Amino acid sequence: MSVKIPPKIPPKADKPAKDTVYIDIDDDITAIIDKVEAAKNKVVALVLPKRSSVLQSIVNMRLLKRGADNSSKT
Repeated sequence: MSVKIPPKIPPKADKPAKDTVYIDIDDDITAIIDKVEAAKNKVVALVLPKRSSVLQSIVNMRLLKRGADNSSKT
């Protein structure tokens, strides 16, 4: 009688919890930064509307990066 040993399953790496922030079409960069800073988790995913132009500016992207860094968000 042979005993089958189940295959060893590697432990899953813990995924960091993330918040999803939905951006409105009329949000300016300060409103977006406020939403990112108010997120509870460290990882924040932004969902932009198709016609949003606020993050097409490199200056706005740098402001968002600075706000995220200051609040320890990714």
